[in-house]
Amino acid sequence: MTEPDELQKEKYRVKRILMRRGCKIRDLEEKDDHGEEEVEFWEALREKKLNPDLGMFTSDVDLKAKLVGLRNSALVVLLVVNVLWITIMMVLSSREALQVLGQNPLGFFSLAVFGLVQVIQFLAMLYHRLLTLLHAVARL
Repeated sequence: MTEPDELQKEKYRVKRILMRRGCKIRDLEEKDDHGEEEVEFWEALREKKLNPDLGMFTSDVDLKAKLVGLRNSALVVLLVVNVLWITIMMVLSSREALQVLGQNPLGFFSLAVFGLVQVIQFLAMLYHRLLTLLHAVARL
């Protein structure tokens, strides 16, 4: 037998405090059911919470129907916006008088917005890296 180190002494101290308060303490080595109790717990939890037919996550029974309707309406809106975008792009690209710098205006606008997003993302990355560097220096 060896002298317990500081970690083991702390474990014994916590164990004594818990035993004085009446808590049930069981070491992992003393467990003889080979995890059967834990398996039963997880199976019961899975049956209770993850069974989609039970509707345990909400009191609204029509939630699935509402979500399907939301998905369908979002897809219709996306389809309409895409069809409008393609139509406008084709009309503007066919008109020579509507071109700006040799490009159609919507394509030019899309490129400008994309470039702005890239610049903002780059500046945010630099800011994040600077904060990370300051954090590392502060920890030293």
